[in-house]
Amino acid sequence: MKIRTALILICVVALFTACEQTADPNTDVLIYRGVIVSEGTPDWAMDHNTLARVDEGGVQVSGDIPENTVYGAEGESEVYAADGGEVLTEGKWLDNPDGYAYTAEILKKTVVTFEQAATVLIENPLQTKFLDENDNWIIVTGTGTFQTSKIVTGPLGSCTISSNVRFSIGGDGGEWG
Repeated sequence: MKIRTALILICVVALFTACEQTADPNTDVLIYRGVIVSEGTPDWAMDHNTLARVDEGGVQVSGDIPENTVYGAEGESEVYAADGGEVLTEGKWLDNPDGYAYTAEILKKTVVTFEQAATVLIENPLQTKFLDENDNWIIVTGTGTFQTSKIVTGPLGSCTISSNVRFSIGGDGGEWG
């Protein structure tokens, strides 16, 4: 009888301990705007190996990005952790909820729209313009920091940007002039 009671007591303690350990929340889970961030890669994502397939209208995320940088597709609820090197095309977005600046290369014929006016470092611009606070298009001829809500590259354009504000990729850079 004592052995049976001892076994039941051991089972109860083991069950209680196991339940208690699984009830603890995982503190390593990243939440972005109420959505758990996935470590996986979506079917639509491309990486630097597929960059040659992106003719226009894309952004390549820098290989050296700050922790917790995330991306997703407009209108979809899934959010993905960026590892660096991802190529995002029209209808996608990039952000770092911690406010750390991330770097991305804007490819030719691309429109990048910031969620709010942002201070952006634009480097190595080629056929690049931005929309200033007075809604004037300013052609960028050299590296600099600018206040803008939108950047556009032309048919032969490209530039590298650093920002800490969420931006979306979309639209056609269109004719240059």
